[in-house]
Amino acid sequence: MACGLGYRIVSKAMLVKLRVLLWVFLVCICPSIWADAGFDFLMEAAEGGDADSQYVLAVIYETGKGVEQSNKEAAKWYTKSAEQGNKDAQFQLGGMYEKGVGVKQDSRQSIVWYTKAAAQGSPEAQNILIELYENGNGKDIQQDYKQLYVWASIRAADGDANAKTKLEMAASKLDPSQMGEAKKLAAKLSEKIEASKVPTN
Repeated sequence: MACGLGYRIVSKAMLVKLRVLLWVFLVCICPSIWADAGFDFLMEAAEGGDADSQYVLAVIYETGKGVEQSNKEAAKWYTKSAEQGNKDAQFQLGGMYEKGVGVKQDSRQSIVWYTKAAAQGSPEAQNILIELYENGNGKDIQQDYKQLYVWASIRAADGDANAKTKLEMAASKLDPSQMGEAKKLAAKLSEKIEASKVPTN
């Protein structure tokens, strides 16, 4: 007999995420009681490959909340989470490579991770790419008006007034051929970002 309530089967992965969120909530309320017990579970989930747990663990090590602060450990867990597609971890890892915190400073790696986060809709990462492509960094990242146009168009579509100004400036620097390429890249990227917003479960 069919059931009209439409129950969903809760996956093991979803249960892990719910337990991690519960632990974070309880630690915020009463850290002295829940921190030690919850940390062991969090570490177990992170070592088991749960990307959200890995991200939370990285934040804990970066801030030193309840553990000895370690940028190296933070970078390690941000990397594991980022490699599984966690956009927040990708953004944080981009910042660590940009500044050389917990990892060897590497501008090219910072661009890689900022771009991955931005392509999943991170406005913070998108804004950083706009700034980098507008000015370069004086080292190994060059000014690039086509990439500036691409990312500024994404932010401008979200109503960012500053991005609209930069979009107009970038457009004035591109010839018709370059403009055509930039518009195609922006349209393709916009589709990818929208697709990343669709729930997979």
